[in-house]
Order: sequence, then structure tokens, then C-alpha cells
Amino acid sequence: MFLNDVKFETSAPSKEFWPNADLKELVILGRSNVGKSTFINRLTNNKNLAKTSSTPGRTRLLNFFKVNDEYRLVDAPGYGYQVGNRNSDLTFYKMMDEYLASRSNLVGALFLLDSRRVPNEDDKAMLEVLLHYSIPFIIIATKVDKLNQSERALLERKLLGELNLLPKTPIIKATTTKDNWQEQVIARINYLLS
Repeated sequence: MFLNDVKFETSAPSKEFWPNADLKELVILGRSNVGKSTFINRLTNNKNLAKTSSTPGRTRLLNFFKVNDEYRLVDAPGYGYQVGNRNSDLTFYKMMDEYLASRSNLVGALFLLDSRRVPNEDDKAMLEVLLHYSIPFIIIATKVDKLNQSERALLERKLLGELNLLPKTPIIKATTTKDNWQEQVIARINYLLS
């Protein structure tokens, strides 16, 4: 199962360029190089929907995608890899804080974590922001197919322990290959939208 009829709507550097708040939105968050574009393309079964780059930190805009004319997925820039000068970094952080704090139609976040990495201070800070603004979130571990069997067995305990979350907090394990994780993500999205 994939998301169908997903169309790029617009890119926005700041609030005045956001689309009207007429549809519910889910923001996709994760550090640079976590695999957000690959995740979006696999979720929608469209390898050309989200642009991938071999250089971390390229995306500096919020990218809005309309799903079935019913809701939006919002691809946020990756955090934790600053490019450019200090002013461009401040603009980036201001843009993200403005969106997460004030977007009235934001109903949840897809919080992507690289399964091969221990959550770092940037990941923990992003989780704190989500908790601070009471934004419901879904944890999605990416690149799970790159782990060996023993690493997969320890994955949930590692991520939840580092983030200080309850042991029963669900984690969806996403791969870069064909698998059935998309159905789990869509079920959680539908729950957040209800």
C-alpha cells in the first residue's frame, strides 16, 4: 500500500509563502542525510517526487505536498548540518520555529531517525520542541535494511533509551528496499488525521 495522488504544491522560505491552512498537515523531520527524500519517494512509490542530494543540508525550504487533495505532507529541511553563513542558519532556525509553533493546521510529525546512528543532541532537541508544542509524532527508523540481525534486535531499546521515551513507544522500521512498512506509516497517518 502506498500513498496515491501525491503532488508537489510549493516551496516556502517563510510564513508569507505557506499555502492556506485549509488542509491538515504532517511535517517530516529528521537530521540531514537521514533519508527523508528516499522515505517520501518510497512511501508514495514515486522515485521522482522528492529530490535527493548527495550533499547534506541542501534543502533550506519547507516543501509542501498535497495528498489526494485531503491533507499535506511537509518536508522540512534536515537539521544538524549547517551550510552557509551564520545569517542563513539563523533564518533556517527561525523558519522552523515559526512553522512548528504557529501552524494551526499542523496535526503531527513524522520524526525520522537514522537506525545506524545513536540519536544526537540535535535529535533530542527536536524531540523537545515537539513535546514543548504538544505535537503528536511517529518515530520512524530509516535504513533498517543496512543493519545486521543483532543491531536490528537492539534498535528499539537503543533509540527509546537515548530519547528517554517509554519502552512501549512504537517505532516503525523503514527500509530503502521493498517492504511493508508503508502500510504501518499510512495507518499512523490516518490516526493522526482523525
